[in-house]
Parts: sequence; structure tokens; C-alpha cells
Amino acid sequence: MKKRILLSVLSLMLVPSMVLGFSWTRDSAVEIQQNLASNYEPSGVIWNPDYNALFVVSDEGDLTKINIDGSNETAWRIGGDLEGLTIDQSDPRYIYIAKERPFALIKFDPINGTIVKNVSLVGVVPAVSSVNQGIEAVAYVPNGDHTYSHSPNGGLFYLGVQEGGRIHVVDVNFGSGNAVLVDSFVPVSGRGDLAGLHYNYETKTIFILYDSSNRLREIKTDKTFVEEYVVPGNAQEGVTFLPGCPSGATSIFIAEDYPSKVLRYDGFPLSCPVLDTDGDGVTDDMDMCEGYDDAADLDQDGTPDGCDTIDNRDDDNDGIVNEYDMCPGHDDAIDTDADNIPDGCDTVDNRDSDNDGVINEYDICVGYDDNLDVDSDGIPDGCDDTDDRFCAANIGELGKTSVIQEDNAQWHTVNLQNTYIDPVVIAQMSTYNGSNPAHIRLRNVGNTSFEFQIEEWDYLDQWHTTEEITYIVMERGSYEVNGVMVDVGSATLKHNFKTVTYGAQFENVPVVLSQAQTYNGGQAVVTRQKNIDTNSFSVKLKEEEGNDGSHANEEVGYIAIEGGSHMLGNTFFNAIVTPDNVTHSWQTVNFSSMNNPFFFSMMQSHDGGDSAGMRHRNVGSNSVEIMIEEEQSRDSEMSHTTESVGYLVLDGVGTITTELMCSLN
Repeated sequence: MKKRILLSVLSLMLVPSMVLGFSWTRDSAVEIQQNLASNYEPSGVIWNPDYNALFVVSDEGDLTKINIDGSNETAWRIGGDLEGLTIDQSDPRYIYIAKERPFALIKFDPINGTIVKNVSLVGVVPAVSSVNQGIEAVAYVPNGDHTYSHSPNGGLFYLGVQEGGRIHVVDVNFGSGNAVLVDSFVPVSGRGDLAGLHYNYETKTIFILYDSSNRLREIKTDKTFVEEYVVPGNAQEGVTFLPGCPSGATSIFIAEDYPSKVLRYDGFPLSCPVLDTDGDGVTDDMDMCEGYDDAADLDQDGTPDGCDTIDNRDDDNDGIVNEYDMCPGHDDAIDTDADNIPDGCDTVDNRDSDNDGVINEYDICVGYDDNLDVDSDGIPDGCDDTDDRFCAANIGELGKTSVIQEDNAQWHTVNLQNTYIDPVVIAQMSTYNGSNPAHIRLRNVGNTSFEFQIEEWDYLDQWHTTEEITYIVMERGSYEVNGVMVDVGSATLKHNFKTVTYGAQFENVPVVLSQAQTYNGGQAVVTRQKNIDTNSFSVKLKEEEGNDGSHANEEVGYIAIEGGSHMLGNTFFNAIVTPDNVTHSWQTVNFSSMNNPFFFSMMQSHDGGDSAGMRHRNVGSNSVEIMIEEEQSRDSEMSHTTESVGYLVLDGVGTITTELMCSLN
């Protein structure tokens, strides 16, 4: 047991300027040892947050747990000269007790009341000259807080020795029971009688208690001096603190072994570190918004954004701050349909601009009454291009006329039975009364009439005897009539082949008839075709060979019709392509029996490049003779190689009528 020295009571302590006003006198102490035995000699004390209690050890071998007011005592008999105790703040379940004789460190479990491990420090902590001048205090400093190498055991134990006032730093492995001396140092040269140690986790400093000099010295773990305080009382043996940061004031407990006392002094000043936990340049004690940057205040209302529950900006300048803005980025005051949802965020237009009882958002036909749907197809009449009820429609007509051609200035007018919007005319001679090579030329194709002439080639005299002319007129467009696809159209072109794409898609290659509808160039001209397929065909204008071959732009009309024997509305027809065997020689072509056949043909190939057209004769009820007729403007020969010829023969004069979806326009 250490020698007891009776010291006079000091009424004041020396304190740093930052804590002036703190009064630390024996009169200000609160005694809390009242439940300890009268002969109990406290030799160490530690506050344990896990138990919310103080642990006091005596040099007679007792360990006691008490509340900070001294109540609720629990005691354990351990035995031996116990001189100090500490905890590992990261795992405060255990109490670590320093034993003076022989040197040892005990790990104690208060929950089970058992010693977990007793590690001998003999030979680790240097021996002292007197048995009563050995280990008097212990403090635990975790890795990261001390300046030594990282310990695999989590931290280091600082053991205070009374003789010479030396502190030994020891690394202890309670698993293996091994201990290693890391360092030894003397905090104050020439000052012995070291009686207590405490490591404060908040200030990261070590407090060293000297009982002979009545001093409490505070140092950093790198051994540099922080402060020193005069301690009131006698025979001080242990020191500990309650938590006190960030307020900077706390309760300090001093254990005295003669007479036996545990004293609490309130208001002790701690040098709490100035922290800026959130790194915003404002210390924690002044931080307006912990965890966030105090400088970030977008709405400039004095409350940092991280703690601001209201965004007082008005980014869209509509007079409503962001926090209460119904439609950010848009003017909340604009609400065209008056549904309390600003237009900028309104997905439904609740107005009914056309007063049909259907709001604009769901209006099928804006500007018209959605309820009017005469054909019940779900499309209001105002936006319906077709009446899905079927109506009788005149899509074309067939006609015949016989004329004599006096000269090339003479034009013949055909007045049509029906009125058309945009008609296409195909007209051909069905007789062969005059042997001069000739064909039909059109002009002024209009809504109710067209003009034609029998056009001989330019090298001839342009007089031609009487011939019968048959013609078919069809309204431009694409039709599917009785399952038959028909496409009627036109293209502007001249003497070079031009590809024309149909307005409809054919499943099979159609029969194509084409003819110039205009008279922009005065030279005699026919059309030649090639590359006919289901999507398109190529066509050009062809003058006589004696000319230069160049011709002005003409509008060329065409009729493309699906092959086979079908009804085109009320009119029966055949559309057939011959084998590639038609030449300049007359050849009989057969077709279905008809009462009044109208026959049209056109070369579908371009095997021979000479200027040529089709001529017909002897049109009967089920056959006709056809040939390819060349001209002799450059030479006298009129032979033509084989071509495939498409022909269309229809039964009956007059209007071609069918049923189509009715137009609502």
C-alpha cells in the first residue's frame, strides 16, 4: 500500500483562462461513497456508459458498482492489491483492472461476475525498488487515438507507476495472455507519486493524477502538454469523467483512499475539440443545420437548404414560391379549362370547344359533333372521308364512235355520259379500214368530254379513212371492286423511260394500258412500256423513227387492272397477257364470249425498239385479230420482233357502275 500523505485543502485551482470562474473546492464536492464500507480504500474509479454507473476498485481486492449518487451498490470480491481500472469505450462490457502485486492486468465481466483473463505483466513492466511503488493506474487508448503503431488487439494500455511517475505503454492480447512493452515515458521530470490515469474519449487527452503534489495534468497522446489543474483533497487515487462535450462542462469524480471518499465535482471545464462534422466551415456548436452545408441557401431565407422545409424561390416567376407551386416551370395562373390544374401540367383539356358534349381531350373530331356518325364506323361524320355504307358509284364508262380523219387539224369531241373529277381516257381503233399506220391521239381530257383524232405518223398525209374508235374512261384512283384491284393514274414524262409506281399494291402482275392525255408536242407519238411488275412499270413516249426522238412533256394516263375474268361492278371483263409471240403478223386472240365486246391492247414488253403501235380488226363475240404495226419514216420494213401483249376486253357499252363506300364530303 502506498504511503498516505495528509494534504491541506486548497480552495482554488489553477485553471486556463478559458475556464475562469470554475470553483473547485472541497466544499463544492458531493460525497457519494456513503454505501461503501467504512474501511473501503478506493484506489481507482471509472465511469462506464454501458452500465450507466461508476466502478470503484479498492487496494484490498474489491470491485464495486454504484450510481453517480452512490446508490445501488453491487460488489465483487476479486482479491489482490487492485490499484486502477479502465474500459474500452468501443466495448465497455468489460472492466480492465490493474494489479500492483504481482504486476498484472485483469479482464473482468460484471454481467457474469467472473474474471475473463488475468494477464501477468511481470517482466513486461519494469520492476520497481519498493513493492508499494508499483502500478497505481491504468488507461486504455484505442487505435487511431494514440501515436504508436496499430495494435492488432484494438488499442494500448497506459500503466502508471508511482515510482518516478513513469507511464509504461503495453500491448496486451487477452486471447493468448501475452503482453509487450511498447514505450515508457515520464510526463513530468522529477515528479513521482503518480496515482491515477484517465483517457478522455471526447477530448482525446490523458489526465494524470498526482496525489503528493495535488495536481491533475492533461496531455495529448503525443505527450505534449495541454493544461494542469490543482486538485483539492487528500490522497487522491483515481479520476474519471462523465461525458461533457460539446457543452464543455462535466462532472469529475476523484477517489481518495484516506479517509475513504468518492467525490463528485460538477462544472469541470473540458477542452472539447472544435469540430466541423459536416465540413461546411461552421463549427458544430454554431452549426445551424448539422450534416449539411450552412452556406447552401438557394432561396436565401436564412435557413440552410438541408434543413429548409420550404423552398421560397419562385423559379418560374408565376408569383407562387416553389414549395407551393402546383406546376413548376409554368404559370400556375394559366388554367384555360378552369379545372384548377395549370395548363403547363394539365394532361386533360376539359374544355368543349365544339359544344358536342365531349371535352377536347377526348374529342375524336375537333370542331365537329362527335355524336354524328351516319355510317356507325366510330368516326364522326365531320372527320370521316368515307361513308362505310355502300353507295352506287360510277367509276367509268365505255363508248364507241366512228370518224373519218380529214387532216391533222381536225379534232373530234366525245361528250361523256357522266361527270368526272379527274378522268383517264384510253382510246383505240377497233377496225382496220385504213392501212396507213395510225393510232389515236387525245387532248383536252376534261370532266365531261375529251377530244381525239386518228393520228397518222408525221411522214404520212394525215388523211385517214373511217375507223371505229372504242374508248374507256375511268376516274383516277385505286379501287377494289368485287375483289379485283384497279389502279388509275397518270405521270408527266417524255421520250425517256420513267418508272411509275402504282397507287395500289397488286398481288399479281396487272395488265397495263397507257396513253398520252395531252397534246403539248405536235409530233405523232405513242407510248411504249416495259418492266411491268406488282409495284410499278416503266413508260415513255415514242415518235416516228425519222424524227430526232425528242418529245415535249406529256401527261400520260394509265389503267392497271388485275388479270383474269371478273366483274368490274356491272361490267364483265377479261384481262390477259399473251405469250411473247405477237409480231407484225395478224394473230387471233380469244376471250370469253361477250354480247358487245370493247377491246383494248398494249405491248407489255419492249423487245423491239422501233416505233410501233397496236392495230385490231375483226372484233367478234369471243375473238379478235391483233398485230404490231410499225411505221416507215426511216425505212420501208415493218417487221417487228415478238412481244407480249396485254389486252382488256369489256362487255357492254355505257356506265361502269359499282358499289363503293359513300363519300361524306
